[in-house]
Amino acid sequence: MYIRPEDIEQFISDNQLATDEEVSLVCQICGRSTDTLNKIINCRTEYQDIEQIYACEPDTYVFDSVESYFEEEDEDDEPENDDDWDAYVASNAYGSDN
Repeated sequence: MYIRPEDIEQFISDNQLATDEEVSLVCQICGRSTDTLNKIINCRTEYQDIEQIYACEPDTYVFDSVESYFEEEDEDDEPENDDDWDAYVASNAYGSDN
């Protein structure tokens, strides 16, 4: 999943993983990129990136700046009951002439 660098930087700030000055210094030295910001996260948390933090400790960190990346998509196209499911499978079967 791609998360914009500015959103990663906001996540770092929101969770006080590094000061703005520290982030600025690292980015001036290494370049401002997703990889650089993930290295800051890794250095401070031992997690590789925000995705890994979200998977392992979703209640420990503030995800306000990146929550839209983790919102689950609705499965509206799948049927809700068994009768509808049988019709759904039949209409989507491989080799169907429908």
